[in-house]
Amino acid sequence: MLTFKAANLTQSSIVNAQFIGPKQSVGLLEVPNGIPLNTGELIVDRCIFTGTQINTYSTLFDPSGTNPIPSLVVQNSTITDSMVSNGGLNSDPQLIKLLSNQLQNVIINATAHYNGMRMSNCGGGNVSIYWRGYTKAYFEINDTKLTNVSVNFTPFYGVETFFTIRRSTLLNATIHLTGPSYDTTVNHLDIICSKLTVPGQIEMATGSILNSTITSSGNQTNTTGVFAGAISIVNSSIFAFDVGVSIFAYKDPMGIINNSNFYKNSDVNATGNWWGTKNDISDTLYDYWKNINYGEIFYNNFAQSRIEQQC
Repeated sequence: MLTFKAANLTQSSIVNAQFIGPKQSVGLLEVPNGIPLNTGELIVDRCIFTGTQINTYSTLFDPSGTNPIPSLVVQNSTITDSMVSNGGLNSDPQLIKLLSNQLQNVIINATAHYNGMRMSNCGGGNVSIYWRGYTKAYFEINDTKLTNVSVNFTPFYGVETFFTIRRSTLLNATIHLTGPSYDTTVNHLDIICSKLTVPGQIEMATGSILNSTITSSGNQTNTTGVFAGAISIVNSSIFAFDVGVSIFAYKDPMGIINNSNFYKNSDVNATGNWWGTKNDISDTLYDYWKNINYGEIFYNNFAQSRIEQQC
């Protein structure tokens, strides 16, 4: 295992190496109090990781979130049957960037405070992401295509974290980002210019869906596309679910749904949307007019044709 402690990471790099487990491969490790931390960025390029672990830790806790943080960049590499992990309980994890890698059967344990993990231009399948964020922590997936991916969030109560999927395609994706207590946890999910197929509902406390498509990946019954507390949906398509969008009781409930396509769903609400037909859709809506315990659905100004998405 190659470990780095109290090092200037920019003075080192790892190129064309092969790491075979079960031992760990590369690590930016924690140091005792009083010893300088790692600085800079370590580049790991064109390497092969098989059955091993890539880890970063730091004992520094920076409540301001303003100090420069060390980072590990793994790029142009193949990661198979392995784990990528940053952070630990009560620590301030060092940043990991996964750039242009092929991932297969990979577990990503991401714990972050103000920092996080970035994945860009990656491909592969069978990727499980376990996300645990402190205040202002983030996880980003950019320009990536993955098959059979799961994202699960374990919250810290009353904190605000961010998970972003941008210009990516996630096929057969399971995403649960609400946590057990909707009224005290703020985990924000943004899906931007992306395509997702999901076997069940996408869960989030707050978030947005912009210029994206979300559809069911199978023949499951009683499915919901998006389950959210407060959400903005703009220029997007959600279809092939029993219920397109379901809003749960949240501490600051608010929703904006505009210029989007909802069809092959049973129930949904919005204005200015395309519903898959020019005909009246009132019979497909379940709201105040069918059950006085529900609010009224306003679907006026609906589009007369499918709305093109733009990125």
